Parts: sequence; C-alpha cells; structure tokens
Amino acid sequence: MGMQRRFEAVAPLLVACLAAGCSSEVKIGAVISQTGAVAPYGHQVTRGIDLALEQVNAEGGFKGAPIQVIYRDDATNAEKGREAILDLIDNEDVEMVIGAISSQVTLEIAPICEKKRVVLLSPTSSAPQISEAGEYIFRNYPSDILEGTAMADFAKQMGVRRVAIVALDNEFGAGLTEVFTRRFESKSREVVKTFRIGETGAPSYAEMIAELKEIEPQGIYLVAYVDALAELLKQIHAAGIDCLLMGSGAVTEQLGELAGEAAENLVYPQPSFDPDSDEPAVAEFVAAFRAKYNREPDIYAAHGYDALKLLVEAMRKTGYTFPDEIRRGLHGFENYMGAAGRTQFDERGDVVRYPEVFVIRDGKSVTIEQFEKDGGELPTPGRKST
Repeated sequence: MGMQRRFEAVAPLLVACLAAGCSSEVKIGAVISQTGAVAPYGHQVTRGIDLALEQVNAEGGFKGAPIQVIYRDDATNAEKGREAILDLIDNEDVEMVIGAISSQVTLEIAPICEKKRVVLLSPTSSAPQISEAGEYIFRNYPSDILEGTAMADFAKQMGVRRVAIVALDNEFGAGLTEVFTRRFESKSREVVKTFRIGETGAPSYAEMIAELKEIEPQGIYLVAYVDALAELLKQIHAAGIDCLLMGSGAVTEQLGELAGEAAENLVYPQPSFDPDSDEPAVAEFVAAFRAKYNREPDIYAAHGYDALKLLVEAMRKTGYTFPDEIRRGLHGFENYMGAAGRTQFDERGDVVRYPEVFVIRDGKSVTIEQFEKDGGELPTPGRKST
C-alpha cells in the first residue's frame, strides 16, 4: 500500500499483518464538494461520514487500526476533482475513496481510479454513464435511469401530455432530460421545449419564464440544485404559471424555507428515507446525528454515513484493505441495512434501490400516498384512465 508502517513486533507478526493488509492506520480518501454548486449536499455527506468515522473507530477501526478519512474539496469542478484524486492516490497512498458528490466530477475521477485500481464509492452521483465506469466504481445512490423513469411515469399517470423541461447544463441535467424524454414522449405526449441553465442559477429567469408562460405546458420538469430550484419556483409562482411541477432527487428539506409557498405541491422522486423509522439501523443513525449536530439528518447525510460504513464493513468482511478484496466485499452484500435503507450492488456497482414519489406540503416532504390521503390535489389535467 506504500504506507509508513511502525510496528514493535517480531518479524513473523509483521509478515502476518502485511499479508492481512493492516497497518498503523487505514486511509480512506474523500473527494467532496465543500464549495461550489453542490456544497449544500457535500456538507451533509461530510457530516454523515464524520459520524460514521467516529463510530467505527470507537468499535476498534479495522483490526485495531484507526480509520482516517482524508478530505479534498473538488469545488464542484471536474479539473479540481482530477487534481484532488491524483493527490490522494499519489501523495496520500489511498486505495479507496468516497466521492464525488456531483456526477460530472465523479465521471472525471472514475477513469483515474479504474486505471490505478482504486475503489471509488459515490454517495450521491446519479448519471447513467457511471454504470459503465469500471469494475472499481460503485455508488450507493440510484441511477438517474430509475429517477427519470419514475417522474415520466408519474406525469403520464396524471394525464399530462405537454411538458417543458428546465435542466442543468451538465451531466446530471443531461442524463435526466434524456431519460425523462425517452420515457415520456409518444404519439400523444411531447416535451415541447427544453431549457438549459447554469449550475449556480441566475438572479432572473425572466425571458425563460415568459416563454414558459406562452407555451402553456401542462407540466414542468425542473432539474436543478436546491438554490437555483428555489429561485425558479419563486419566479414560476410569481408569473402565475399553474401546472404540475416536478423536481429531481436534488430536492432537500431546505427547499420549503428557501422557496416558501412557491414550493407547494412540487412532486419529486427520491430514495425513501424516514427519520422516524423504527428500523434499528435508521433509528440509531438519526439519534446519533441529532446528538452530534443538533439538527435533522437528510437523505444525503444518510448516504455519506452508509458509504463509509460499507467500505469498513467490506474490509471487516474480507479481512483485507486491498482494493480487489474491498470490491469482493462490496459485491458480497445482500440487503445490507444502513441509514438510507437496504443496500445491495449489482454487477456494475450500482445500488439496487428504487425511488419513491414525494410532494412538498406545508413546506415539508410527504409521500404521494400521504398527500392524497390528506386531501391534497395537484394542478393537472386529471389522472389518465386505466
């Protein structure tokens, strides 16, 4: 592994320890956006990782050796991500990395990890291309294929025939646009217009909002990070555009605070995360997170927490820290129960988990089933008859 090893033991014990892949500490790299467009997600992931790190080291780390997480900020920038991963691999000798947050950075660093045989586990990246990134590339967040399909199917179910898309001009936005469009369009349904926006949003979308109002879509699919999404919703609301508003898995609990009443009735898909769950793994995570940070965890904190736990459990399961053994350990999980739910990886390193549909109601996220049970109504042409 290239790490400095300091043992006060006899030679046979040293040989045995080296064979098992242990050392004075076990390093895990983390390429996380602490700045840039996806920093709000990166901060939550970091909190989850740090909580998990505290717990695994309290349990003895790996074979008594402490786990060390070495962070690098990619600033939501592919080139900075490239610099970060090379620094971690070449200078810090890491052989497993958590990251990145954004799909464009993950797609930039994945080929490097694959070539150098370093395990990469992303807790949030969802671009479909990641599925083909290589044998050493994993993610415990579902692919956009599942998310985009879920939203397209929901729009069809609600009887929507004309949709406009407003999407980020990056891999995340392009991936969801492609999946949604392919699934939604037919002889009787169409995407009438697709708009591209920057990652950090804009002070005003006046020209785009005016065009949206003119084309009168029955639904608008919004693929944007939370700050830009809040601004879009406020301007759509102010323009009096009344149609089905659909978002992506990038929605966070802060959206209700940022957008106010403009966020009401926004529908979006996301892997289910219930902080009130009685499932022991979830309840223990939520209680520990609240105690450590005095705030509520979200789905991104849960995925960061699980990412570190999965790597450590893979080490403990195989008894080694070598990348090929970590790969074997990750593929060996069958319904591993973590903070974000059950995790199992397919042959391409993708998590097998399907998104659930949520609605913003009174500033909070509720399932579509609960929304309807409480008498909620969405502004649509009416459900498609079955």
